[in-house]
Amino acid sequence: MHLLKSKKIQAAALILSAIILEILSTFFYSVCHSAPFLETLYYSSQIASSIFVISGVVIAVWQYYLSSKSARTDLEIVQVQRAIDLSEYYKDHILKYFPAVYYVFNHTGISEIINTIHLDQLTDFDVYELKRLLTSSQIAQLKEIQNSAHFTKRILEADTIYNLNLNKYKLKTTLEKNDILQQNISANDSYIILSFFSRLIDDLLNNMEFFALHFSHNTADESVIYQSLHQTYLQIVRYTYYEIAQSNTDSASKYYTNVIWLFQKWRQRKDEQNTARSIQSQSLQSSGTIIYN
Repeated sequence: MHLLKSKKIQAAALILSAIILEILSTFFYSVCHSAPFLETLYYSSQIASSIFVISGVVIAVWQYYLSSKSARTDLEIVQVQRAIDLSEYYKDHILKYFPAVYYVFNHTGISEIINTIHLDQLTDFDVYELKRLLTSSQIAQLKEIQNSAHFTKRILEADTIYNLNLNKYKLKTTLEKNDILQQNISANDSYIILSFFSRLIDDLLNNMEFFALHFSHNTADESVIYQSLHQTYLQIVRYTYYEIAQSNTDSASKYYTNVIWLFQKWRQRKDEQNTARSIQSQSLQSSGTIIYN
């Protein structure tokens, strides 16, 4: 309250000083040049008013610039902090569950088929692109694998190893002579497979969509965590590409658009970094700075 009153007094004093200065300067000018006092006062007041208006505009623009700069700085701080918080979310809700998917896909031959597709080829993420990148026999093989007893067995192994808690069905376990744990399934294989895709793959993709959503809408700065997370993120999207593409039968209405957006952004940045490193390496070699033992 005291500060506000002090500012009012300062403003009033400044205005009063300007008026007194204008009157005095007009008086001396009229005396020195024998000009009518009122006429001189009129023109000088017009000039002074113009100066005050221009000064006010300049000050207002400068204050707007300072406030905008401050707002941008505050926003950047919020974006950085949110990115750091999202890295924790990534660890707990995405990275935690991917090893189980990796285990199942690697032990059933799915990864061998998926890895035939190069990352640069993944752009549209729909069934039309899928049919261009994989042959009909490869797609048929993927479907066959995902409906096989072998696939079911690997899901159960992953459930046990990574404690996924997928097994709502009843299981009986027996220990054989060779100390290998065997699982006798009382529910049918289709239920186990459905549980794997609905409770693990779908949840994983939905969590990734939530994660990427913040970056695509600029509420978090993805560059803060890129270096730490991009390798695993690109790998997860590659492994779940078949499921994403299968879901997108209509190009005009896609699922997981934010996942795709962040994938493309980070893949492009990775390609640019690789290109820059390659150019730098060639430059070092050409200048003779590489030492061979």
